[in-house]
Amino acid sequence: MEKILETIEKNKEELQDERRVQRLRIEKLRKDEENLQQTFEIRNSQLKDKEELINEYKQQSKQRTDELQRRLNEETKKYQNSQENLKVLQRQLDEETRKYQDSQVELTVLNDQLKNKEDLINELHKQIENLNGRLSQIRKLSFSDAE
Repeated sequence: MEKILETIEKNKEELQDERRVQRLRIEKLRKDEENLQQTFEIRNSQLKDKEELINEYKQQSKQRTDELQRRLNEETKKYQNSQENLKVLQRQLDEETRKYQDSQVELTVLNDQLKNKEDLINELHKQIENLNGRLSQIRKLSFSDAE
């Protein structure tokens, strides 16, 4: 019977040892669970912070994009207006160039007419001088005949 008691005592000690080991394991598992829970909460908080940051960046990006689009639209409108103004100015320049060319042609015609009239006046002056010379001769002849 002593052997049985020894075996029982030995089994009891083994069971107590096993129980201690199990308690230590359970305690370690609880600590691990707490650590994991803390890590989870930290990671979850970090994730929320990053999501908020991402949302903030998205909002800023949208605002910036909207502002850039508005400025692009303004600049496009200015460009289109300047193109229209350029077309109007080009038409005006073309019209003024045409008028200038027409006036140059007219000026050439008038210069030709003026030269022709000057030539005619010079010819008439020569004829007048010639006629005055003949008139002087006729008067001299008439005057000498009258004596």
